[in-house]
Amino acid sequence: MRRTRSTGGLAGLATVALAAGGMLLLDASAARADTPDPSSNPPAADVAAPVFTTAPLLPSALRGVSYAAWIAADAEPEATFAVTGGALPAGLSLSSDGLLSGTPATVDDATFTVTATSTDGETEATAEREFTLVVTPQLPVFITAELPGARTGDPYEAAVVASGTPTARYALAGGALPAGLALGSNGVITGTPAAAGTAVFSVRATITDGGETSTATREYTIVVAPRPAPPAPGRPPAATPE
Repeated sequence: MRRTRSTGGLAGLATVALAAGGMLLLDASAARADTPDPSSNPPAADVAAPVFTTAPLLPSALRGVSYAAWIAADAEPEATFAVTGGALPAGLSLSSDGLLSGTPATVDDATFTVTATSTDGETEATAEREFTLVVTPQLPVFITAELPGARTGDPYEAAVVASGTPTARYALAGGALPAGLALGSNGVITGTPAAAGTAVFSVRATITDGGETSTATREYTIVVAPRPAPPAPGRPPAATPE
């Protein structure tokens, strides 16, 4: 009888003497029950490359306004993300879970590469995608709700103001100011109304930043009242009752 090398079991014939005087032949070619079968342990499957689900063109951002957007990919195990080419707009950062956030500091048209990595601790797979994020100037937001009335012959001054950075510039976009009044690029309306009446007009505010412009328009009204007529000459003023 011999021990086999491949399984560690026994192979051959064994002779056993019986009490009655006979002989019994036993087949000892039995493999050890605890020997593993190589075919029962297939190799582990490779980690699949992540598949990006976020479109290459990201939602646009406004300079000076808080921004947040997610970059995502289908992956198992879950992917982590990192910028591996180009640069994000100043003021933004990308977290490892794909959150792009911050406050853009400048107007920009940024193109950058993000790498998604999926790993099970032993093997890893990666995928890359190029993204574009456009940062535009802030939209002007008018703060001035309405303008005060005027009177013919009296000097007039009032300002139209809109928020935004850099400071907006102003121009007449439609209609007409009362005769005798003018709108400066700084938003100040000045002059002396020449005639009574109601003027309806539109003012456009424009912000220019980094070669890009953004505009907003608002309609305003100025009512010019006539100057009170002087008393008739030679006519005494009315007596005041005591």
